[in-house]
Amino acid sequence: MLYLFLIGLGLLQICNTRAQGNPEDSLIQVLENTSNDADRKEIYLQLARSQKTMAREKSIQYYSAALELEDNDFKRAAILDTLGLYNWQSGKYIEALEHLQESFVMFGELQDSAWLGKVSNNIAVVNFGLGNTNEALRYYHISLKIRRNLQDSIGVSTILNNIGMIFQDWNLNDEALIWHKEALQIALDLKDPKLIAYSYSNIGKCFENNTEYEIALDYYLRGFNIYAKEQDSRYSYSFFLANIGSVYGKMGLRDSALKYYHQSLFHAKKINNTNRIAIAEYMLGKNLFAINELDSASMYIQSSYQNSSQNAYTELIMDNLFLLADIEDERGNIPKAYSYFKDASLLKDSLFNDVELKKLIELQIQYYREQENRLLRKNIDTQGIIIQKQKNTKKILIASTLLILLILILIIQSRSSFKKLNKKLQNSEKDLKESNANKDKFFSIISHDLKSPFHVISGIADLLHSRYDQLPPEKIKKHLLLIKNTSSNTYSMVQELLQWALTQTGKMNYAFEDIDLFKISRVVTEFLNSSAHSKEISIENKIVENTIVNADKKAVETIIRNLVANAIKFTESGGKILLEAEYKADEIAISITDTGIGMSQKVKDSLFKIEDQHSTPGTNNEIGTGLGLILCKEFVEQQGGKIWAISEEGRGSKFVFTLPVKR
Repeated sequence: MLYLFLIGLGLLQICNTRAQGNPEDSLIQVLENTSNDADRKEIYLQLARSQKTMAREKSIQYYSAALELEDNDFKRAAILDTLGLYNWQSGKYIEALEHLQESFVMFGELQDSAWLGKVSNNIAVVNFGLGNTNEALRYYHISLKIRRNLQDSIGVSTILNNIGMIFQDWNLNDEALIWHKEALQIALDLKDPKLIAYSYSNIGKCFENNTEYEIALDYYLRGFNIYAKEQDSRYSYSFFLANIGSVYGKMGLRDSALKYYHQSLFHAKKINNTNRIAIAEYMLGKNLFAINELDSASMYIQSSYQNSSQNAYTELIMDNLFLLADIEDERGNIPKAYSYFKDASLLKDSLFNDVELKKLIELQIQYYREQENRLLRKNIDTQGIIIQKQKNTKKILIASTLLILLILILIIQSRSSFKKLNKKLQNSEKDLKESNANKDKFFSIISHDLKSPFHVISGIADLLHSRYDQLPPEKIKKHLLLIKNTSSNTYSMVQELLQWALTQTGKMNYAFEDIDLFKISRVVTEFLNSSAHSKEISIENKIVENTIVNADKKAVETIIRNLVANAIKFTESGGKILLEAEYKADEIAISITDTGIGMSQKVKDSLFKIEDQHSTPGTNNEIGTGLGLILCKEFVEQQGGKIWAISEEGRGSKFVFTLPVKR
């Protein structure tokens, strides 16, 4: 459940200047004649809110314009949350996360617990949509802790259900039931009909997933009967009716399934919910195909396909195309069946194309082009200087013997210059070798470390496809969980490679400003506290308020987060982690110390090097990408600091980095 913030600042009173016709045109006309920033901001907000649901792109543009003019931190954070929601609804998940995470940091600095609870929930929802279920679970736990502290029982019940849905997604339905039943108990204590029905629907889904259809049906009917008594709950009729139809279909009771899917379609049309309409039509077509009523099945599937295409329901489009291929195949229309199957397969492939990987490769190509051009310019400049020096030397040799002493001095200076130039050439050669080494490692990661997990996923998928009917359910669950974990880890690697590539191309924009390390470290420790708590590790933050450095806020947050996460990873249960900051002349040294397993001298020597990049499992076999420390080094050095590690095997580790007080 995402929370949308609409700032209640009231509408501007537009009197004689109002144009006739479209309200948006009227507002734009007023905007063109307004020079005051405060008034322009209000108009942008009205324009953003006036857009219809399908016009999210326009709303995003107007909210972004209002954000540029807003100077109140609270309102900026709230607009960022709204932008995160709208980008999520538009399918722009990366942009959504960026806005929501910035909002999260700002509300953290404002110490607004209520909003932190909302935004952390929203971040979890977006991560869940991206398939980052581990991140989603982490943010849900942050939101849950905040809501418990606020004694917000409604919010607690909702988030408990959301956490249960993650375990459903992992096919751990028994674990999911624990969360949903706790949510149900809170809802029963509150006597909140909608929360009770929502919990019933989730519990029913768990039993449906476990093929316990009679119990699932009972919970779905309980939820539906509750909603049937609520006058303002028509929106949920089609949802429950579709769930009931799904259970009857899996029980092989096609007539009952069709009856409930028809009812689901009827109620979906009453509220004009295009997504529910498309789903009900697809399920009707699927069940009619199962009883060989091909014409009726084709009619519903064609309608669902058209509806899905108009509203960009990509996965539903794919499902409809595959079913249309089956229908035409059953009719004996092989060319048409092949055409549908080909379109569905192409769409399926496109769903698995990793947009981030494309960006990564584009950045890589751009990076090495710029490296080559820079090196070429250096060589041309150096050769030009050498030629000019040679010309000067010839002129001096032709000069009068009276200037012989001056000539000797110039020759000596010239030789010194040649040595310096030669040194520059050697340094350029060294830079080129390092650049090539980085390039080789970078492509090695792309060609091996990224390709290998896809081989794992492909291999397991082939195994499941070929032996699905022979494999026991426990094996299938285990293989599916391995596919999910491999995909999640690969996505994290792509994200960190993208950040590293940005630092190498010089495309990373740093906004240096005076920032308080206490506030940033507090946000990070709150963010990672659930991970530490799960291993019974205590985190103590000794960085005091008003510990000011001049640095980039996002980069510093990334450095501290990576180092603390690393400490948690390599510290055993019952351990401790300590954050400290110490003034040293014109800089501050920040340290993260743990009581973990430490490291050997060999491992310590390979830290911060892309050519030695590797991932070591944590004390609980946590898996990483091996790129976190490399990113830390890049971010620290780009801000004029240094980073190093102090560690011995079995005696913990201490990572220290410096940042300037003034720039």
